[in-house]
Amino acid sequence: MSTNVSLGCREKSCPDFAVCSALFSEHGYDKCGRKSQSVPLIDVILPAYNAEEFLERAVMSIARQDIGVDKIRIVVINDGSTDGTKSVAEACQRQCGTDMLIISRDYNKGANYSRNEALSVSFSQYVYFMDADAVLVPSAFSSLINTMSKTSSDVAYAYSGFNRVYKLEDGRLFAEGVMPGDFEEDRLKKGNYISMMSMVKRISLPKRGFDTDIQRLQDWDMWLTLLEKGKVGIFVDKPLFTAMVLPTGISSSGDYAVFYNTVRAKHGLGG
Repeated sequence: MSTNVSLGCREKSCPDFAVCSALFSEHGYDKCGRKSQSVPLIDVILPAYNAEEFLERAVMSIARQDIGVDKIRIVVINDGSTDGTKSVAEACQRQCGTDMLIISRDYNKGANYSRNEALSVSFSQYVYFMDADAVLVPSAFSSLINTMSKTSSDVAYAYSGFNRVYKLEDGRLFAEGVMPGDFEEDRLKKGNYISMMSMVKRISLPKRGFDTDIQRLQDWDMWLTLLEKGKVGIFVDKPLFTAMVLPTGISSSGDYAVFYNTVRAKHGLGG
């Protein structure tokens, strides 16, 4: 694995990495007593696997957020891509105008490994989980954070409506709007309706991050995990991003029932 930006004594190879990470996260300084001058308000975690076609649009939509680029850091995890994803990410790093870290590995390990690796170098107050084939509206981050700031401490994340675009096998595009609606515990236990593209309070996330044994429906598993800690979400009634759905997506998979039952069993919801 290689990284385009050195993290100094926050490198994982450092024996004090865990201690420094905790200190940075909670107090803004490391074990050596150095104050952080660049801890962002938001870390945007963006796993990318063979995302050459979409990545530039995703990154530039982050850089155009009206909350200000000085409050954002982008962490792109190039997860063993075999196309030009790495080159596109490096070009974006030069152009986007915000702090950007690129982590590259030589082989694909999956979105949960990628998100956990990014979380290990994340020290922000909020984390936004971005898909490489999505585009944000400029007010996305400010809308989510402003909504959360007016709520009680049990609200751990904010999610929104979005536009879903299907790329059909013949090349045509089909679009639909999705409005998930207000948070409901019973509804969440029956199935997921909240996108992984949500703004989450960093302190609310499990210390181990995402369960790497859950290879699909990771978003549902995460929201159920937070629910078991008494943490809930809040809905922002606006379409804040557009996401591309490819013909090979999870919803089209014949194994969907297997993934669904695995998550239900893990959380004691039945097999």
